[in-house]
Order: sequence, then structure tokens, then C-alpha cells
Amino acid sequence: AREVGELTGLTVDRVDVRVTAVAPYRPPPEAEPLPGAGRPAAPGAARKAGLLVALLLTALGVAAIYDALVQGGVVGGRRLVEPLLEWLDGLEPQDWMLPAGIAVALAGLVLVLAALWPRPRRSLPVAARTGVFATRGAIEELTVDSAAGHGGVLDAGARARRRSVAVRVVTDGEPETPAEVRQSVAERLTRLARTPKVRVGARRKEER
Repeated sequence: AREVGELTGLTVDRVDVRVTAVAPYRPPPEAEPLPGAGRPAAPGAARKAGLLVALLLTALGVAAIYDALVQGGVVGGRRLVEPLLEWLDGLEPQDWMLPAGIAVALAGLVLVLAALWPRPRRSLPVAARTGVFATRGAIEELTVDSAAGHGGVLDAGARARRRSVAVRVVTDGEPETPAEVRQSVAERLTRLARTPKVRVGARRKEER
């Protein structure tokens, strides 16, 4: 309101602004386009290992809280952590410790490799400059929709991989149906940056 009053020379108490249209943004010709987004990655094996370790630590924390409540006389019962600590404190070198130590070392090595291993990428890039990706599930749904749209297909399923899509169809017995389904699916997937190879497996519905 103050800026409007300074421009008009009037006393302005309130300003009501209504936007009726927004002009599309047109970047200048010399402006460089934003870089495309990176390909998303699925959670790796380290996530499962981290979840397991978190659950074990949570269980240990709950047991420690329970022992504290027992020590304070809040609840009755036997302690959980103290007997375990006493058992560990009284251990002496035994034959089973060597293979157990090797197993623990191997488990630690596996966890390190799982953390360093590249996470799987289960999406396929779409032909776009802004970094658009389609998940394998979306590719499978699109493939099933294309195959089921054929008049000779009674049932359809699909399995998408990085470089291929396998289609399973149940047909009414027309010999041209698999080739037509393959062509229809391939045309539907041309929006991908690299069109995957389409394989069609067909079987005729059994008559009862």
C-alpha cells in the first residue's frame, strides 16, 4: 500500500491485487538449458543391513531400559542385559571362537561391499532433455495396456528389463496376433531413449 500511495499521491489503506493471466516464461536465446536430472537408483543391499542393525540396537536399548526399571524397583522381574554381560566377562579362549571370529569378519566385509556396491537402476530413460525416467513397473503396465488392446488377446502380462520387454499373451488362436502385438508394443515404447527389444510369447486359450 505504501508503494501505491507514493506512485499515486493518494492515501491508500488497502490494496487488492487480482491476477487474471500469467504470461509464459520465455528464456532468452543465450540462456543455457538446465542440466537433466540424474537417473534414479533403487535402494541397495546396505539398506536392508542397516535396517537389521537398527532393529538390533533398538532391541538392546529396550532391554537396557527394562533393566533400569527392574533396578529401580518400578517393575518386577529378572534383568536381561546383566546376565549377558556376566557371561561375556567370564569367557575364556575356546575352539569355537576362531570360526565365529572369521564369520563375523566376513559379515563385516559383506556389509562394507554392500555399502560400496552401486545401487541398482530400475528405470529407463525417456527421450527428453530434462531427465525424465520411467520405472519398469510403468513400462510393464504400458506394455500390458498395448497388448490387451488387440482384439485377439484374451490375457496379457509383461516383464520389463533394461534392454528388453517380455510379453506373455493368451490369444484366440490367430497366427498373426503375436507379430501384431509386438509391433504395437514397440511403437508404444518409441518414446524411450532406447527402444527395448520386444519378445512376445503366445499361447492359445484352451477350450473346455
